Amino acid sequence: MKRNSYSLRLGVLAIAGLCACDLVHAAEPTPTSSNCTVDADSMAASPVALDSYDLHLDYEMTLEVLATIDKDGKVKDTSITRSSRNRLVDRAAMTAAKRWRYHCQATPGTALLTVRIPAPRCKLDMDSWRDHRPVYPEQLRREHARGSVELNLRPGGSANGSADVSLKASSGYTDADNAVLDAARKWRFTCNAPSAPTQTAFTTEQFNFSDRPSQEDLEKSARAERAKRKTPPFNSDLKTTVRDALPMEYAHAKQFFESVPKRNDVELSKDQQDTPGLAVYTTSLKEVMRQILASDQLEQPNVTTWLMFMPPHPWAPSVVRTRSETITDEASGQRRPIERVNYVCDSSPANCAQIESRIRHMVEPVSATH
Repeated sequence: MKRNSYSLRLGVLAIAGLCACDLVHAAEPTPTSSNCTVDADSMAASPVALDSYDLHLDYEMTLEVLATIDKDGKVKDTSITRSSRNRLVDRAAMTAAKRWRYHCQATPGTALLTVRIPAPRCKLDMDSWRDHRPVYPEQLRREHARGSVELNLRPGGSANGSADVSLKASSGYTDADNAVLDAARKWRFTCNAPSAPTQTAFTTEQFNFSDRPSQEDLEKSARAERAKRKTPPFNSDLKTTVRDALPMEYAHAKQFFESVPKRNDVELSKDQQDTPGLAVYTTSLKEVMRQILASDQLEQPNVTTWLMFMPPHPWAPSVVRTRSETITDEASGQRRPIERVNYVCDSSPANCAQIESRIRHMVEPVSATH
């Protein structure tokens, strides 16, 4: 392996200036003018309530709702002008806005509301979640099974921090359902107040063994492949950058800020830039060496890089992830590097559009060989 394969792992992103230090930022949209105000007492008496929330949601959110008031002073309609990027949260805010009373200078009119959604009372302990992942039986691998298990979790009722766990939707595989249920019962929560009886966390655990043979089959296949043919030549000139079809590990940037630095296979990159608010984490050198020693065909190890944009960076909070690996090009028969890019953006719509635009100009059309 050549040294520059690893040291230049930031590659296209760093060269493309993804830190946005010299960007001219687009202006934020001008809020809709309004001539009505919400009645504070009615707002306090009927706060926004989340009956259910995503398991990994652990922070408060702020969004803006536009309420349209008819000539009789009643709420005709509500809409989101600044989204929380969470469908259930947006819906809960619009539903609450319809219950509130308003004072208008004249009707019909509008009221532009800033709505704060508090964090769930009970937050998932991510260490317990990482330590207790579902352990699926080998039989599912032999059957090439795939599916998803949907769970409901009601934390707050146990002194040890566990939750009441129930199956919301089965995968169709009893063994897979039980593996997920067993893992979820070991997850722990921290609660700042007794959980409301109707507040339930939900999550979906997916598994896919349709293209994953058993470990024994993998080893047999690898030995047979090495025995019957030589390793294809490696050509770094064929490197491409594509949009990553693999979902991001977490739904929100803050979850990356808290979790990625704690992983034992990740380290702060030596290619760290001096841009305020930008932190670059990458696959550790120890993990890279493990890959190299485990394979006799690996010109370039699999390296993942997370570019974390935190305050005071203008794109905060957001995360861009790149995964660099080696594939065999079907057209040329050569092995070549490929970089896959994905991101999550919790910043303003204008900033997220800038990130999307930068990535769109970097990636190439995805072909069947990707």
